[in-house]
Amino acid sequence: MSTRRLEEQSPDLASLEFLVDDDALMALELMVAGGDASPEAFVALAWQLRQRNPARALVLADDAEARFGGWPADARRGHAARLQLVCAEADWLAGRLDAAASRAHDALQSFDAVADARGRADAHWMRAMLAIDRGDWPGKDAELQAMAEAARGLDASRVDIAEAAQAYFAAFRDSSAAHARWGARFAAGRDGLSVAAACWVEDFRAVCAHHASDFVPAIRHFARAYTLALASGQPRRAVIAATNTGDSLNHLNDYPAALDWMQRGLELARSAGGPGAMGVALLQTAHTLRLLDRLDASREMLQEALELMAPLAASRNHAYAMWQLVEVELAATHFADALAVARGLVERADALRQSDLQSHARCGQARALLALGQPAQALAAAEAALRHGEGAPNLQVAALRVMADVHALDVDRALPAPPGVEAPSVALHVLLRALALADGIARFTVPGELLDAIAREYARLGDYVQAYAFSQRAGVSRETSRSQEARNRAVAMQVTHETERAQAEAEHQRSLARAQAERLETLERLGTIGREITRNLEPSAILAALDLHVRALLDATSLVIHRVSADGRELVMIFGVEAGAPLPPHRIAVDDPRRPAARCARERRELMTGGEPDADGGEAAGVGGTGHSRSVMCAPLSDADRLLGVMSIGADRPRAYAERELAIFRTLCAYGAIALANADAQAQLVRKNAQLEQLSVSDTLTGLSNRLRLDQVLADEAARNARSGAPVSVILLDLDHFKSVNDQHGHLAGDRVLTTIGELLKASSRRTDEVGRWGGEEFLVVCRDTDVVGVRALAQHLRERIAAHDFKGVGHRTASFGVAQLADGEDVESLVARADVALYRAKRGGRNRVEAG
Repeated sequence: MSTRRLEEQSPDLASLEFLVDDDALMALELMVAGGDASPEAFVALAWQLRQRNPARALVLADDAEARFGGWPADARRGHAARLQLVCAEADWLAGRLDAAASRAHDALQSFDAVADARGRADAHWMRAMLAIDRGDWPGKDAELQAMAEAARGLDASRVDIAEAAQAYFAAFRDSSAAHARWGARFAAGRDGLSVAAACWVEDFRAVCAHHASDFVPAIRHFARAYTLALASGQPRRAVIAATNTGDSLNHLNDYPAALDWMQRGLELARSAGGPGAMGVALLQTAHTLRLLDRLDASREMLQEALELMAPLAASRNHAYAMWQLVEVELAATHFADALAVARGLVERADALRQSDLQSHARCGQARALLALGQPAQALAAAEAALRHGEGAPNLQVAALRVMADVHALDVDRALPAPPGVEAPSVALHVLLRALALADGIARFTVPGELLDAIAREYARLGDYVQAYAFSQRAGVSRETSRSQEARNRAVAMQVTHETERAQAEAEHQRSLARAQAERLETLERLGTIGREITRNLEPSAILAALDLHVRALLDATSLVIHRVSADGRELVMIFGVEAGAPLPPHRIAVDDPRRPAARCARERRELMTGGEPDADGGEAAGVGGTGHSRSVMCAPLSDADRLLGVMSIGADRPRAYAERELAIFRTLCAYGAIALANADAQAQLVRKNAQLEQLSVSDTLTGLSNRLRLDQVLADEAARNARSGAPVSVILLDLDHFKSVNDQHGHLAGDRVLTTIGELLKASSRRTDEVGRWGGEEFLVVCRDTDVVGVRALAQHLRERIAAHDFKGVGHRTASFGVAQLADGEDVESLVARADVALYRAKRGGRNRVEAG
């Protein structure tokens, strides 16, 4: 899908494709990276990343949900349901089946409510996957059929996927019947199919070939399924296809090639995460190790797989791991342990109704019973294995081999013989029947051990001619097997080469497209990031934005930002994170010879190291000073010629940074420096404005509120009194005989007395009182929530404090006080006038006293 097609779709992304290839995904990435993408584009990208990168898909889902905040509820519901499915898929991949089921159920109801047929189909798919992991195969069938019906006539790709998946899973139950039912439907292979649907078709055809013991075509189909699964964003399916390719190679005895594919599956499973993917990779690898007689390693790997898949204990893969453990215990001659696991496997296989597992389980049970001396029970189990293996010659051969072993030990003929025995012994009859089936398997050489067993049985019966003939044939078989093994290995190498060549070519084309897209995306993202960072004026917001974008664009396990100290001698950490945890505050001397940040500050240039030892042969110091970083980048934060600080990042892996990373880091540091310089300028402006504001309302001599401020407070308190009736009173005081202070001691002494009076008033008043200089030697105190009784008491207290104070160089001084409470309906001018009258009354009454007005 081209970018143009996606842009044409963007107004209505309800028609989201089920899965898209890498080219279409890249177009979506570019659309979202553009900075002005619609909320639907975020939904679409989250949807397509749900398996490729579940963690990022969840972040995009949150982002998309936030962008729909202003939309009407009905318009949001369908998109919210789609995001619910994204979350459900993340839960499913992590093994949280109950949480995933709840989300899928809610999404289905929402899709029903808004009549979104594609959404219904996708919800049914999620429920089908959950049914598989819960071992509910009838439920899986119902959900896949519901998916196909929801999409029919509307979305051919979804119908193809649903029906190809039905065919694939049906092949495990009965591959012959599945091929009869679906073979014609998908006979054309990938023609006309989407990449996602073609993946399931190849898987279906591979399983049919594998169960028919036609392993070379199985390898080809599984390998193609692997490539298509990766291309369509289905990493869990890719893990299954890779390990199934390895399993088919096991049947051709090409164990090195099998291990290569198992390793490929393991590596992909580790990156994909989740118990489903990892469990499959482990159990299939354990199978190959068992075939190579690495029994202890195989057992350990299987136990890990079973533990990982505990949330999926009802699934086929969990049962398959149990079968592999049965085989390991049999090979190790731990027959009682093998029998115990086999009995549990019989129960699980029957619940799943999977013919191959049912046959494997009973065959393992029969071999353990025979080794434990219970031939009758062993025969019954082997016969059941034979019935369940119908249509799969390799399964039936395995069951017949066990039956032959049982009858060979039945020298007294106590066990019932199968019908139609014409050979001299029952054991020989069963072995010849196994031989006939083995001869009918395409590209399969009858194992020498089967022919040897027939030769031994003829010899026991005294027919040495036949014994010799089959012994000779066994030798030829071994020679043929060696030649066939070489041919099989050549075929496997050819298949692997074809697959890898196709993948290499596809990856080359994708890498070219990615490189171009990354260049465009990085430029666009950096422009958007720059606008975001530089528009912030709060240092904390700037630091948080830098942290977010550095981690998004670069490999950074550590990020530290230092500011230069006022004296220029130290770098002071203002932000630091290492491995997701905050770093403790610290300082670095600018002349520190070992710290990269210090060197960056001294030399005013960028530094980049890749894990090389320092000049003393030791490891380079860590970015944050708490450990070591294998790779480090530092860059100065500069405003013109002024060094503001240093930003440093570190990574755990060596050579994590190159020119591309340095260019991105340089740009982020430039944005950070601009933003910090702007924040510094803004903070300085705020401080100056605050100082100017304080000066405008403060008395220059005493620092108390000036007349302007007192007038504002009086007006505010009068308004509050009018609204709520809260009382307000004032104290007006005047120093007694202040002129004599100036005359006798000078104006400087008078100023010191006024300043001290202000300090006494401020210290002796309440925090809610506003103390100010009214003019000359007069002071005013506005007393909030205070009536005339309270204000009179406060005035007396102030008078006593002033009278008791010994003013330096002047001695004791006194003051006269007038107080008044604001009356109902009175204005502030009248209030102050009454206090002034009371003040003069105090003066006339002898001074150093309080009068109320």
